[in-house]
Amino acid sequence: MPPKPSIAILSIGDMGSGVARLLTTFKYPVFSLLSDRSSATQARAKSAGVQSSASAHDLIHCTSLIFSIVPPRDALATATLIADAVREEPSRAEQISYFDLNAISPKLSQEVEGVLKAVGVRYVDGGIIGGPPRLKEDGSWTKPSIVFSGPSLAECVDGDEGTAEELGSLLNFRSVGGEVGAASGLKMCFASLTKGLTAIGCLSFSTASQLGVLGPLREHLAEYAPAIGKAAENGVVGCQPKAYRWVKEMEEIAATFDDAGGWGRGEGREDGRKVVGNMFRGAANVYRTIDNETDLGTKKRPTMDEVADVLGGALKRRRKSL
Repeated sequence: MPPKPSIAILSIGDMGSGVARLLTTFKYPVFSLLSDRSSATQARAKSAGVQSSASAHDLIHCTSLIFSIVPPRDALATATLIADAVREEPSRAEQISYFDLNAISPKLSQEVEGVLKAVGVRYVDGGIIGGPPRLKEDGSWTKPSIVFSGPSLAECVDGDEGTAEELGSLLNFRSVGGEVGAASGLKMCFASLTKGLTAIGCLSFSTASQLGVLGPLREHLAEYAPAIGKAAENGVVGCQPKAYRWVKEMEEIAATFDDAGGWGRGEGREDGRKVVGNMFRGAANVYRTIDNETDLGTKKRPTMDEVADVLGGALKRRRKSL
């Protein structure tokens, strides 16, 4: 059998380290850029079996598949970093397949594609739906779905159907079509229903807390909408360390609905239609508030009630400052 392809993961956050651990467990060599990362990131990478490359130039020499798993705001900059390295070593271009697995709009994905295609790198539009891979006690793995569009996996591994099948099964790759933008669009539509609900939960619970009716709100949710109430509460607790990432993601959802969905048409018309994407620009501001005006990102609270109280306090301070 041919050797397993070496894979770069940029960067080693919670999702990146989970994907890396899954790959290294099954003997895939994994590399990343770690020299300028925090000690916590380096420790996480070492624990997952990730090897360090000194620079993007070195990275493109030791890997053939590059997975970009970065905060959405860094998607274009990360692609540009790789493109600049390839520009200095053009003979490597046809050896590299770049998978953008970030939470970005189809329009931004196409922009990223343009940066990489300009230097001859194969581009795959993708997205990750679900939580990071986790090893269970029985030895099996829980895995997210990695959706993709564009080239086939076989094309990305030089036509090796066996490797493509193995890698596709291992990482739960699912093709959603041939056009760049399809996979990132699916990710945006999915996230609008999950992280969008969490943003609404932050609004609802923090306001109820200030009104003194958080307890009755929870009672009524448990009686009349238990599934929604539970999902909203879990989302509010879980979003605390991720809010900084989700600001840009909400803005990308807004752009997707405006551009790809056509909801942006008619803005400013006399009949009062507005850009529906504004709903998600509002959600971006919810997460921006968590990131900028509270300490929830670094001091996670264990219960929804505490999160609602912290948010309510931030909003009271904001009102007093006006």
